[in-house]
Amino acid sequence: MNGCRGHCRSGPPGLIPLLILRLAYEGPVHGYQIIERVREMTSGDYAPETGVVYTALRRMERRGLLTSRWVEGAAGGDKRVYEITEAGVETLRGGLEALSARRRLFEELFEFYEKTWGGGSGEGN
Repeated sequence: MNGCRGHCRSGPPGLIPLLILRLAYEGPVHGYQIIERVREMTSGDYAPETGVVYTALRRMERRGLLTSRWVEGAAGGDKRVYEITEAGVETLRGGLEALSARRRLFEELFEFYEKTWGGGSGEGN
């Protein structure tokens, strides 16, 4: 794969797939749990929409980045639980390496934002 680690065709994975892979790396997860964990990670400022998460999960499973199985839920309903595959681990690692390589660019953009708009005050445009 000439160093691509599973993400060369379309570039590094997007933010939602990286978040899903990161959470699945810690252990099996289901869709609603992913939404809640992201909400916790952002102190309630952001939660991906349900459709976005479930579409990403199905796409990632088709690409071999995740596997799924049905488990009996505590409230009686079954839940589809996703686990990361070796290909998923490699994609996570490669995606995080790509983000890390762009870290200085992100930092510069955040500095510009803070300097120009003072963290969202709307002034300075």
